[in-house]
Amino acid sequence: GSRPEADCEVPDLVGMTAAAARSTLLKSGFNVKIAGTRNYTSGTGATVISQSQEPGTLVPAGTVITLDFQYLENDSGTTVSEEE
Repeated sequence: GSRPEADCEVPDLVGMTAAAARSTLLKSGFNVKIAGTRNYTSGTGATVISQSQEPGTLVPAGTVITLDFQYLENDSGTTVSEEE
């Protein structure tokens, strides 16, 4: 069970989709602030590029973690490389 006021370990969210990152943070006892895109819940091409707390850091439950997102060129989860 989860204890209130306990320190929680910040998960590594970089590379996750917006929905997965949000779900992971809420289940871990954190609050989520989204930066970089308004319509994040339906943006399948948006992935986390940075987070306000480093992964593995112990912070109090309820801490707000700010996530920055970047849209990829396609929805397959891979970045598009330039042809030479």
